[in-house]
Amino acid sequence: MHLTPREQEKLLIFTAAEVARRRRARGLRLNYPEALAIITAEVLEGIRDGRTVSELMANGVKILSREHQACDDSPPHPMTASPLSTPPHPTSPHRGEEKR
Repeated sequence: MHLTPREQEKLLIFTAAEVARRRRARGLRLNYPEALAIITAEVLEGIRDGRTVSELMANGVKILSREHQACDDSPPHPMTASPLSTPPHPTSPHRGEEKR
């Protein structure tokens, strides 16, 4: 079976979500990646069902309750900027503007 990278990613999300659901069913608290996998899988299924963005947003906040919060009460690690995502130099022109 040959899957596109997008299909591989969706399959990985689904698999991670299934593992997380089984752990949640056993009464275990979810870590951040597990919680994110469940939320992402539910949103992807909602997209497939043809739900609107506002419906997805309204349902997204109801997927997990406080009792399923991450194992530790600390927020996830802050995202760090990669070298590929550095902001433009302050003196460089903005898109659509000419350099003076």
